Amino acid sequence: MSLPSPTVVYRTRNYQEAESAAACLLRAGINTRLNSPKPIGHMVEGPVFDILHEVLAADCTEAEVEQLLSQWRSKNRSTDPNKPPFCYHCGETLTSMIAFCPACGNPLDCDPETSSQTVP
Repeated sequence: MSLPSPTVVYRTRNYQEAESAAACLLRAGINTRLNSPKPIGHMVEGPVFDILHEVLAADCTEAEVEQLLSQWRSKNRSTDPNKPPFCYHCGETLTSMIAFCPACGNPLDCDPETSSQTVP
């Protein structure tokens, strides 16, 4: 089954990560684009806390995208230990890597090896 056009397949706070993920999908022949930054935080009276970059894909299957992103993640395991994990659905900062976001309830890409580790 093909993904509806366009579908967000990856979110990150790091522009270079989003650009790298989009490039990986493009090299594999997936119709991909990088979405404009999406502000996260209180927009009414306070500052924008962060920017969320989205990679969108179309005309492909979910399995294709998941496999390619899994391969991309394994090649790019250079995560900053000082950067706390976050929910890429709603932007909630997490205290540990868990299977579901406590704020929005969406499933997260949880690596079983790191799921019990907490953020300092």
